[in-house]
Amino acid sequence: MKVRLSQNFNMFNTNGRRKDIFEAYRIYLEILQDLEKEGLSEFTNYPNSLAQFRFYQEAIKRSPDV
Repeated sequence: MKVRLSQNFNMFNTNGRRKDIFEAYRIYLEILQDLEKEGLSEFTNYPNSLAQFRFYQEAIKRSPDV
C-alpha cells in the first residue's frame, strides 16, 4: 500500500471496529506485505486493481469470526 507524502494514514479509523485492534493491525500489515510481494501495492478501485479486493478477501479468511 502506498501513501503519498501529503496523505494521512489513520490507524484508528472507525470503519470496521474490532475489539482486538492491535491483533487486527498485525494481520493487516502481514496481508499488505504479502500483497506487495505479489506486486499488488497500488490500491485503486476494481476493476483497475485487485489489491483492495484481495486485501478484504484475505482479512476475512484470516479472521472469520470477526
